Amino acid sequence: MIHHDILIRPAALHDAPALSALLPELGYELSAERLTDKLARFAASANEGVFVAERDSIVIGLISLHVLEFFHDDGNLGRITALVVTEAGRGLGVGAALVAAGETWCAARGVTHMEVTSSEYRIAAHPFYEACGYAVIKQRFVKTLPVA
Repeated sequence: MIHHDILIRPAALHDAPALSALLPELGYELSAERLTDKLARFAASANEGVFVAERDSIVIGLISLHVLEFFHDDGNLGRITALVVTEAGRGLGVGAALVAAGETWCAARGVTHMEVTSSEYRIAAHPFYEACGYAVIKQRFVKTLPVA
């Protein structure tokens, strides 16, 4: 259940410090400066988006999204690439509200299928995604390339 005092909105450049503070909860560290650059590039792209959840003017969650065009079929693939809610914000419906906002944003861009990956060790996240309607599909192949 989402509380009426939670605002979901597109991320702005001034959100970079708050997002930098949130990402370690996912195990990632990016400086506010790096995130300001990413937010600017995402804002300039029709196929990349970031939304934040705010409560009492404090950012308590984020979702980042990418839209990829299918070559083999009509429509597009929407991918959730990051989703995090502060510990204090969990259980308030914030994650579900961020996912819903992301899905609405993606649908407006011709997305016909959504996907999200979640590490095996993030066991608490798996039932959440299933409750949001995402099915578990285990065949995925990943290769890390050297940085050029």
